[in-house]
Amino acid sequence: MLFLHTLTNFKNFSLQDPVLFSGNLRLNLDPFNKHTDEELWQVLDVSHLKNFVSGLSEGLQYAIAEGGENLR
Repeated sequence: MLFLHTLTNFKNFSLQDPVLFSGNLRLNLDPFNKHTDEELWQVLDVSHLKNFVSGLSEGLQYAIAEGGENLR
């Protein structure tokens, strides 16, 4: 919801398989650093992922392995 407006600005954008890049979770959620942590937590809550991310040792700063291999 929060990012839908941003996504509609991209021409020829189509949804595909989700991909996670190496870096932290926050970078994967907001690569252009346009949103506050509070906004990201709200999106995680609406998408029913807040409890999962809260359970990660470093929350939004949790280090993601290439492809999200360490989240499986």
